[in-house]
Amino acid sequence: MLRNINQPKLCNCTQLAVKKINEQPPRSSNPDRTKTEDAWLRARSCSAASDLLCFEQNKRYRLRVTERHQQEADQCQTRFRIHQLRDYNHFAL
Repeated sequence: MLRNINQPKLCNCTQLAVKKINEQPPRSSNPDRTKTEDAWLRARSCSAASDLLCFEQNKRYRLRVTERHQQEADQCQTRFRIHQLRDYNHFAL
């Protein structure tokens, strides 16, 4: 269910027990520790069954981010053009 669990620096080779999976990231705990210790949140990773769904979600996210960056770039170019015109008028006087 959780992919790449044995990658270096990801979980320090500890075993995780998944408590429940919701829309939020899965909560997991280390079965070697006491039950009084708080559970921590794991980063969401796509499972083999939901790769296509995750791909579609990531594609939509990438499109939103790209559109936002394009809008910011357009605004910066507009501001730059305005400053160029102001500077040109200032020097032309």
